Amino acid sequence: SALNFSRLRGTKSEPATLVGERVPDVVRELTSLDQLFVQARALHYLLKCKVQQWAMRSGGGFVVRGDGKDARLVRRWSELVRDKESEEAAEAAVKWAAVKSPERAIEKLVRCYDGKVSRLLDVCRQSILFESSLLLADGLQAIVMDPDVEVLAAHNRLHVDYEANRISLGYRDVKLNMRLTTQASRRLGLDYHVFEVQMVLNDFAAVKLERGHKRYVAFRNARGQ
Repeated sequence: SALNFSRLRGTKSEPATLVGERVPDVVRELTSLDQLFVQARALHYLLKCKVQQWAMRSGGGFVVRGDGKDARLVRRWSELVRDKESEEAAEAAVKWAAVKSPERAIEKLVRCYDGKVSRLLDVCRQSILFESSLLLADGLQAIVMDPDVEVLAAHNRLHVDYEANRISLGYRDVKLNMRLTTQASRRLGLDYHVFEVQMVLNDFAAVKLERGHKRYVAFRNARGQ
């Protein structure tokens, strides 16, 4: 289900087991906000690597730091890597989404989730931007076909029936909640942490990057969300 869990690794030293027999891992619903943030910060780098792969396969891009104050633009990841001549230099040019602030997380817990920490699914998050709906569909295909992730929920806010004007001030995207099931995430105990990836068309991203987000925050606060 789309909830956050913690996994406690079993050991071989429990007296109730046979010699050498490993105790199964214990998976529990997450109740600690501190633990959720530890997981999110540890997963942050792994998620950045993943969204780069998906963007490369589908023609997706990211917000890039501009030369002027607060100037930003969107660049295809493949073109940015080519121009910067390395993925490391390209990565340094991108304005990545940060881990959600503790203040906003607590606000959301109180307003929306009745204090239930496991329902916070976007503490670790990133966005991929696309020039067209066809490229966005390619991005979705790249994610769905990736054996390293488990998609738990999809929210299609591009659907014609989604009431964007009433719910999100006209803003639309596709949001996916997923788990990363790689060897690295399992070794670090992060494979039960749910993260969010937003698939956004460039036109909507441009509005959001200007003054749209501030207007949305005011709208969200007015609705108590």
